[in-house]
Amino acid sequence: MTELFLSFVNRSITAGWMILPVLCLRWCLRNFRSKDLICILWGLVGLRLALPFSLPTPFSLIPSAQTIPTDIMYAASPAIDTGLSTLNQTVNPMLSASFSPDPSASANPLQIWLALAVLIWVIGIALFALYALISLLRLRHRLTEAVPVGENVWVCDHIASPFLLGLMHPRIYLPSSLDPQTAASVIAHEHAHLARHDPIWKAVGFVLLALYWFHPLVWVAYILFCRDMELACDARATRDFSPAERKTYAEALLACSLPHAVRSFCPLAFGEIGVKSRIRALLQGKKPSHFLVVVTIFIIAILAVCFLTDPVPSDPSESSTSALALTDDVISDAILTHYNAHSTEDLLCTESHIPLLTTYRQNDDGSLKVTAYLMVLYLELVRDGDWFREQSGSHIPTALTFHVQSDGSCTLTEYWEPGDGSLYAPDIRAKFPADIAERALDTQRYIDEQMKACYDQAIAYWGLEEP
Repeated sequence: MTELFLSFVNRSITAGWMILPVLCLRWCLRNFRSKDLICILWGLVGLRLALPFSLPTPFSLIPSAQTIPTDIMYAASPAIDTGLSTLNQTVNPMLSASFSPDPSASANPLQIWLALAVLIWVIGIALFALYALISLLRLRHRLTEAVPVGENVWVCDHIASPFLLGLMHPRIYLPSSLDPQTAASVIAHEHAHLARHDPIWKAVGFVLLALYWFHPLVWVAYILFCRDMELACDARATRDFSPAERKTYAEALLACSLPHAVRSFCPLAFGEIGVKSRIRALLQGKKPSHFLVVVTIFIIAILAVCFLTDPVPSDPSESSTSALALTDDVISDAILTHYNAHSTEDLLCTESHIPLLTTYRQNDDGSLKVTAYLMVLYLELVRDGDWFREQSGSHIPTALTFHVQSDGSCTLTEYWEPGDGSLYAPDIRAKFPADIAERALDTQRYIDEQMKACYDQAIAYWGLEEP
């Protein structure tokens, strides 16, 4: 669950980089009567939030595709990668000082804080779902006595303002006190919503807000998306209206305005959002020239390419520094040091490690963070007559993280092993990349090969001949 939460946090950060230029473009187009193009941009923001993946391109302006590493809770020195060197150099020392694990402590402080953050995140999502359910049930109860008065139009005595309700088969609901002229304006507006499939888009926006409720820019995006959606429908509904008819429509907006309305999952209320700005757009908004429309579409295409894609990651694995630094001897020394191994004339400490995966991450200073995911067998063998016997050992999936400097020097920063008992399998699945986690759990796959390697070391060490 922690990895899932961190993936949502990382997507919210990348989406935040996209929301900022969308806000700038929205301000530039503030005098356009129609907001259809801006609604397309909000749709791209929603796509960035919804997709669990993104293609890397050299045109991406996203500073970092993964700001928070999914294995940060296991790091000996926690660090983030914002893609901005100055920010990294400011934040990472504080992170390391506050959340580096204490070997004498029973729990990693970052694991505790992340578990608490996950709990709060889940509670927030549950509250959003509860709010949507309660508001829908209350509204359905009010509409039990609604009666049809036309095609897809219903009238009810127990509602104060008109709205559109439903996803698959939405209906237009009008207060029974509404006069015919105002009702005609409302119906024109709601038909524009239907033509644009806005009930579905607003529901999708609400679900994304529920999942990313912790990000302030997502709230800003949702509120402005709802406002621009209403402006786009106003423009569509009044496209062929005369100035007098636009004035009548504006009066209908004023008559149905909801001064203290709360934006909800449902319904789409006629006077719910930004009545003042909508009236101003109706009476003073300008129709853009074809040239401006083409330029805006071109800018939207550029924004899509630059912010819907991730930066192309450099491949540190091709670096000669990493290739020279992480030799088998370096890994072997780290394993034997971890077990405090000291061989004598009658005792041989051996190890055999099988690489499962090696990952590389470029640091701001040009150094590398290299993590080797291994199956490690540590075996202590004792001389026994003409042969030897096993005294003790350990066979366990292990992750070794090294800090490799540009000059080739290599420092072990973390020696990770899973917990015992019930923690064993969950720890491995949380620490190891998904494509090797199950292989790491299948220790029997490697044991024969590794035992033979340790035995061969003993035969060579004592100069024995195989029986």
